[in-house]
Amino acid sequence: MTRYYAFLIEMTPIPRKHIYRLLILFLLPLTETNADTYCGLILDTATQPIQGARVRFQNTKVTTVSDQNGRYCLDSEGSQSAITAWQQGFYIGGIGLPAEGFSITLRRAPQHHGEYEWLYSTRQEGAPRHPDTEPCENCHTRLTREWIASGHGRSHTNPLFGSVREVAMKDFGDTGKQCALCHQPQGSNKPIGCDFCHKIKDVVGLDSQRLGVERIQLLTPEKDHIFFGPIDDIWERSDTYEPLYQESEYCASCHQGNFWRTEVYSTFSEWRDSSYAKTGTTCQDCHMKTSEVYLANPDDGGLKRDPQTLSSHDFSISSLLTKAISLKTDAEFNDDHLSVDITVSNTGTGHHVPSGSPLRHLLLIVSVQTPSGMLRQISGSTVPTWADTQYRSLPGKAYARVLKEIPNYRGSRKQHFKPVYPAPFWRPSLIESDNRIAANDSDISHYEFELNGAASAAISVELLYFEHFSHWMSLKAATPVTMSSINRTIEK
Repeated sequence: MTRYYAFLIEMTPIPRKHIYRLLILFLLPLTETNADTYCGLILDTATQPIQGARVRFQNTKVTTVSDQNGRYCLDSEGSQSAITAWQQGFYIGGIGLPAEGFSITLRRAPQHHGEYEWLYSTRQEGAPRHPDTEPCENCHTRLTREWIASGHGRSHTNPLFGSVREVAMKDFGDTGKQCALCHQPQGSNKPIGCDFCHKIKDVVGLDSQRLGVERIQLLTPEKDHIFFGPIDDIWERSDTYEPLYQESEYCASCHQGNFWRTEVYSTFSEWRDSSYAKTGTTCQDCHMKTSEVYLANPDDGGLKRDPQTLSSHDFSISSLLTKAISLKTDAEFNDDHLSVDITVSNTGTGHHVPSGSPLRHLLLIVSVQTPSGMLRQISGSTVPTWADTQYRSLPGKAYARVLKEIPNYRGSRKQHFKPVYPAPFWRPSLIESDNRIAANDSDISHYEFELNGAASAAISVELLYFEHFSHWMSLKAATPVTMSSINRTIEK
């Protein structure tokens, strides 16, 4: 059943050319709440129609787009609590149901920077309490707790970051400024906070020499708040939808970078060149997956949602490491020799393994034992001498991006360095080698061991992940993570 709603308006003299527009705006048929279809208008604050706005029943997949007159119609699939609308450049708007009419007015979002003080992510002692400056933790408890324990929440206190910065500043006193572009973009001794991440409007200049926050287009309005995010139906606050938050480009500003014109951070471009990118699998799909059903606390009005529409904020890689790589061992007796082939396959990540900082590396350790003792290796690669002391020269190999300092570099600083190998990425350096394993790629290495008459042998293979080189960093070596391992016995 369709009903026409009448509007009583205090009229002022109106130019004739606007009469037909008013007739269009105020005589459109609107559908009752007990019908199957809801129709209305999407307008701006000047009552101008907004074309192309995305309209939906909140927290459902029932959507449509407003036409050139701002008109929309939604077919109901049951009782709904609200209708929301969003268009680029506007805050998300909405109306609660039931309602007398179904027109939605969208406010234009601010477009300019101003004097801005970052909001707190967590409650701070002594901080003033005001509804407009309450910390994110108040309503988004789960997300904030995940963030606190994450690399983003600890970006300014991470021991590895502190150690790298300390060593780098001995070479270049102002290196800390470059580190801060990614690790402390909100200022000294501050983490990468919620407010910063949700003020990102665009990421630009990925092919330039700029880093971190220099690549980010922020929007920090002086007189109003704005929060960008990946959900388009949060309408009772200063929120707006931004598709960038569901795209890998969002992560690229800090996960793609050149130092001295040498590409040392390339996680984004590795993904971009992989089959994951071609099939639409993004960084967020793997690193922000969650099984939770609430974005905001239920007591604060949070709606129960489909987990596929929500995100985790712990950004953990530890749980993904053991799923990233698969190992396969093939072995056979050959006269008095034992031949062992090891296949290392990147089956679980959309970028190289390892990725990120060039300090990260993998060590493949192979050993063969008989009742008489360890077998002697007679051919095949060995772990390089720059690896951790206890693994050097063992049967196996390393997977790493290895940098080498540019010889006799002087430059404008006329700086002399004590040689270090592999070279630190903050020094002028070139890529000497890079045998990291690309997405869906494999590496096969071959080893020969002398049997000495043994009729059986126990083969042990381990793939270990290291965050940094312990031989030239002040940070104490951490226990490596075992990404994968195989133990098998072979008999003649």
